[in-house]
Amino acid sequence: MQLLYATGNESKICNMRYRLTGYDVEIITPKDLGIHIDVDESGSTPIENARLKAMAYYEKTGLPTLAADSGLYVDDIPSDAQPGLFVRRVNGKTLSEDEMITHYSNLAARYGGKLNARYITGLVLMVDGQEYTAEIPDDDFIITCEPNPNRQHRGNPLDVVTICPANGKYFNDCSLDELSKLACSFDKKCIKFLQESHIIPEKSCGGIVYKIVNGEAEYLLVEETSGFISFPKGHIEIGETEEETAIREIREETGLELSLLPRFREIQEYYPTERPNVKRQVVLFLAEYSYQVPYIMQPEEVISLKSLRLDEALSVLEYDEPKRNLLEADKYIKGKL
Repeated sequence: MQLLYATGNESKICNMRYRLTGYDVEIITPKDLGIHIDVDESGSTPIENARLKAMAYYEKTGLPTLAADSGLYVDDIPSDAQPGLFVRRVNGKTLSEDEMITHYSNLAARYGGKLNARYITGLVLMVDGQEYTAEIPDDDFIITCEPNPNRQHRGNPLDVVTICPANGKYFNDCSLDELSKLACSFDKKCIKFLQESHIIPEKSCGGIVYKIVNGEAEYLLVEETSGFISFPKGHIEIGETEEETAIREIREETGLELSLLPRFREIQEYYPTERPNVKRQVVLFLAEYSYQVPYIMQPEEVISLKSLRLDEALSVLEYDEPKRNLLEADKYIKGKL
């Protein structure tokens, strides 16, 4: 499906596309559609401003539309000093990068030298005439009165005066890998919001793994600590493709380093009893092994690995959909032999 992301900020667009790498969603932008709307962002909260943007673009295009807006909120300062929605605008003036660094370092100096702060993002999604909203706080960070002597940054001058509590580094000194890990909490909450608003499913990927023994396929099944028996599979991670997830999960649950066979992709879809408002999707690929020996890498999750002939595997699989997937795989393999 297409999802219109109501922003012109290239960094935000890239980040959203990265989050949704493994999902069947195409992020499009107002620029892609050749439209621009001057939205009066007169709200008093991130959600109110996000709603104004989402409504304007949804009414213009009729497409499922996502909009976001953020504010900066600082602990233990007077309300009239609170940046809120106006991170870069102070007393009616838009600050330059150097002025931002000076303003926020002075703010910290005025109230003890270090301030605890966080961004809060409001998300609003309009789809099929319905509105879904979420308010997502980022992890806390520190605004310091001592700017980093290194003034280089990747687009946010506040990174020069803000410190990550997890590693003690200024944000502009953090590597891209470190920043990616720090963003993980927000990414997961954003994905959960899109799942609960029915834009994307809760998604797992894995593999139907087999070897040929005496001219017949034997299938490798995983017995979880709960006693449930299934194919090796697991949740897709931020930024992964379906295939990358399947290969990783096969490796983590069986110890096998495998490639996926072409032109085989089976899907299960259902609504789990524990989250009946969220669709769950399982995507399965096919992988063959021969000389490698599978072994348990995660004993806290897996208690045994079972190599079974087709009839044996069908007898231990609990649900109809995995049985159907297995029969499709067996038909594909027999076509190769």
